[in-house]
Amino acid sequence: HFALMARNELIKQYGEETIARSGFKVKTTIDLTWQKEAEKTVAQQVEKLKGNNVTNGAAVVMDPKTGDIKALVGSKDWYDEKFGKINMTTALRSVGSSFKPIIYAAALEERLITPATILHDSPITYAEGYKPQNHDRKFRGVVTVRRALSNSLNVPAVEVMKKVGKEHGLEIAKRLGIKSLKDPAYYGQGLPIVLGVGEISLIEITNAYSTFANAGTRAEPRTILTITDKANKTVYTSPIKTQHIIQPEVAFLISSILSDNKARSEVFSNLLTISRPAAVKTGTAENYRDSLTLGYTPSLAIGVWVGNSDNTPMDNVAGSLGAAPIWKSLMENYL
Repeated sequence: HFALMARNELIKQYGEETIARSGFKVKTTIDLTWQKEAEKTVAQQVEKLKGNNVTNGAAVVMDPKTGDIKALVGSKDWYDEKFGKINMTTALRSVGSSFKPIIYAAALEERLITPATILHDSPITYAEGYKPQNHDRKFRGVVTVRRALSNSLNVPAVEVMKKVGKEHGLEIAKRLGIKSLKDPAYYGQGLPIVLGVGEISLIEITNAYSTFANAGTRAEPRTILTITDKANKTVYTSPIKTQHIIQPEVAFLISSILSDNKARSEVFSNLLTISRPAAVKTGTAENYRDSLTLGYTPSLAIGVWVGNSDNTPMDNVAGSLGAAPIWKSLMENYL
């Protein structure tokens, strides 16, 4: 899948005919040792979850500072007749609660909240009869922003979405490199956007998280480093394209909340804890169709998806159980 992505980059730049005749030698961003590790880890976890109706998994490993894709697993087995050829890192899927930090970042940027702001985790009905529920169907009363986001509470997240508004929420997502969301009008009142109802790709959301990792500066994802011709002359060197997207203090606060092992232990216990500080967030789509874990340190961003390419629901596999073991294993290994 990665090779095809790199090839598409070449075609976009030079056209198919030139590539066929040029004898180009292309040096990519992939780290083969890391790639083999990622392929093995994804395949093992999907195998483990077979009994829960899980057939596929995907992972993206990125350098937040350069945007270099260091490993990419598009599906657990390229040779699988049914779905092997579908690249699940570029497929549009619901990312569930892993979208929340983007909306919280918008609210922090607008100074609508701080990590200590009080939110309300209690029954509420919005316009059109919309009643958000938490994953565990419980309500906790008044909660701080830190507690609400680190434990992935839905009801307070919708309250933050209401403060932010769908226009600003979608605008910050776009700035963070998430281009596949539809126009604001498509999402009606827009409140469920914060719970990840919009479909985006794993590469896009991993790139957004890598912007938090890089203190608010986004690096455009890169697959190619250099191209040399038949005469071994370098004909192209890929530039690192970075853009300052959000204030460093906003990125810092999001990272502080997402790396707070103690704050998140209420819901996640130590399911997401690794041997060093790392920011991490899970996402589970409705009916368990998608299970995600995204997380980072300043030098490494990893996004993982587990599910079925044909959208069949899994059997109660949340992000913390489906994708998180892959994320943890790769993080420990690479770091």
